[in-house]
Amino acid sequence: MGNCFGFTSSSSSSSSSSSSGGRGVFGTFHSSHFDSSSGSHSEPWYNSRASPSSEPRRSLFAPLTGASSSARAQANKDRQAAWARTGMVGGRGMALIVVPEAALDLGPRAKSVDLADNKISTLPNAAGSWTNATRIALSHNSLDVLPDAVVRGWSANLRKLLVDRNKLRELPDVIGTLAKLEELDACGNVAVSIPPSIGQLTKLRVLLLARNRIKLLPAELSTCTSLEILDAAENEIEEIPATFGQLQRMKQLKLNRNRVAKVPPQVLTGCANLHTLELHDNPIDHATLSATDGFSEFEARRREKHGRIVDGGVMLGSAGLDEGVDRRAERFVPHT
Repeated sequence: MGNCFGFTSSSSSSSSSSSSGGRGVFGTFHSSHFDSSSGSHSEPWYNSRASPSSEPRRSLFAPLTGASSSARAQANKDRQAAWARTGMVGGRGMALIVVPEAALDLGPRAKSVDLADNKISTLPNAAGSWTNATRIALSHNSLDVLPDAVVRGWSANLRKLLVDRNKLRELPDVIGTLAKLEELDACGNVAVSIPPSIGQLTKLRVLLLARNRIKLLPAELSTCTSLEILDAAENEIEEIPATFGQLQRMKQLKLNRNRVAKVPPQVLTGCANLHTLELHDNPIDHATLSATDGFSEFEARRREKHGRIVDGGVMLGSAGLDEGVDRRAERFVPHT
C-alpha cells in the first residue's frame, strides 16, 4: 500500500475514472447521514401545476419483465395508490424518462420523493408543488439544470437533496432559499462553480461536491455554521479559503485530487473539531504542512479520533488505513 496523507474514519477516498487532466466528473458517492421527517403543511407556492407545452408527456413506469399488460397495469395502480396513501414516492430504477403524473398529483402531500436511477432529463414546474417534502432524491438521472421555480417550491421543508451523478452545469442561486437543508449531494456532475448564496444554508451539515470541475470554493461557505462534512475531492481547487477557520463544527474536509499547495493556519486553528483532512494527490509537501500554525493541535485531534502514529508515520486506526507521508519526495502521494 502506497504512502499517503489523508485520514478517513470509515471509507477511503474515491478512485473513480478521470476525465482529461486527470479529474473525473462521474462516479458514485452515496451519503445518508441524516434522516428527515415531514415538515408542517403549507399552501402550494403557485396556483396551477400546468407545465409548459414544450415539456414531454409524462409516462408511467417501466414494464415488469415477463408480466402481462393487465398485471403491469395493476402493479402501477397499486404503486400509485401507495404513493397517495403514504406520501412516499418510490420510483427508483424504473427507466423513467419523465417525472410521473402520479407523483406530481401529490403536490404538498408528498413527504419524500425518490426518483433516483432513471433517465429523467427535465423537472417540470409542477415538481415545485412538493412543498412539504423533506427528502428528494434525483441521483443518477440526466438533469442539466435545477429550475429556479422548482427549487423555490421546496424551500419551506426540504432537508435532504440528492442530485449526484447528473449533468448539472451549476447549482442555482436559489439554492440559498432551502433554509432547512441539512444535506446536499451534488457529486459527479460537471459544475464549475458554487453560488455564494450557499452561505445562507446555516443548517447544512453535509456538503458533497466531489467529481466536478469546481475551481473555487466560495468564502461564503464559512457562514454555513452547522457544516460538519465537506467533500470536494476530484475538482480543480487551488486554494482553501482562510475564512473556513470559522467552521468550528467542521469534522471532515476532503480535498483529494485537487491543486492545493497549502492549508491556511486559520483552518487548523479555528476548526476546533476537525479530525479528518484528506489531501491525497495535491501539490502540498510535508514540510509546508507540518510547519503551519495549528498543525500540532490538528494532529492531536486526528490521533485521538483515528489512532496513534507508529513506525515513522503509519497510522493503524480502527479502519486499518494508512496516512503515511513520503518524506523522501516530501510530497503527499495518492492512496493506493
